[in-house]
Amino acid sequence: MRLRYNFHFPDLPSSCECGEQNSADHALSCPKGGYTIARHDHIRDSMAEILSYAGVKNVEKEKLLQPCDHARLHPSNNDAADARMDITCVGFWRQHEANFIDMRMFYPCAPSYVKKDPPQLYRKIEAEKNLA
Repeated sequence: MRLRYNFHFPDLPSSCECGEQNSADHALSCPKGGYTIARHDHIRDSMAEILSYAGVKNVEKEKLLQPCDHARLHPSNNDAADARMDITCVGFWRQHEANFIDMRMFYPCAPSYVKKDPPQLYRKIEAEKNLA
């Protein structure tokens, strides 16, 4: 509500770790302050909880992916030994089917996005996510 109505955030530090003056807009888009990671993790945890309540089986967060044959991967795929998905579960789309969910959060009012119309912005974010 505070963000929607541009109210002051009383617990927000006056300056960010990056050295800039802090504001709600800055905190939502600066990767140094930790708020972007906290927002991602909060949404991931909420989504995992909702999936469990909905009856989806074996819901796990931050599960390591199995090692794979590097030659068969697209060059942009993450083949690190510690590669992990945000959420793994069974039966989300079809019964007994394993599902892997990787989430991407973004702030549409960030200076780099503010001039893009929403459909264009969502296509850009989706294309970036597919390359990650």
